[in-house]
Amino acid sequence: MSFVLFIILYGVVSAAGLALLKTSFTETSLHWGSWTTILHTVASLICNYKFIIGLVLYLAGFLLWLRILIERPLSYAFPIASGVLYVAIISAAYLFIGENISSVRLMGIVLILSGIILVGRTL
Repeated sequence: MSFVLFIILYGVVSAAGLALLKTSFTETSLHWGSWTTILHTVASLICNYKFIIGLVLYLAGFLLWLRILIERPLSYAFPIASGVLYVAIISAAYLFIGENISSVRLMGIVLILSGIILVGRTL
């Protein structure tokens, strides 16, 4: 599988996992007070299917990241992967959580994608 495909897959899988984790946290009223409250919160999360799927996807993204690091230098892979992940997270937050994207963020996405193209041409 090519580097570009791994990077895109990493961004999509990680962003989907984070979006599901965020929605599971919103659905489960999290309270970090006493140990009893923490255990109750953890038990509620473990029973939430969005939390489980989000955790699995986020861990899959981590494994994809490790695979990317095996093949490419960190100074090359990290800027590209973090840029792709940022764009994927903004997209997932807009599509699945309903967060707004301002015009400033859209301009930032264009700049990030331009940077990814420039960095991608260096190796």
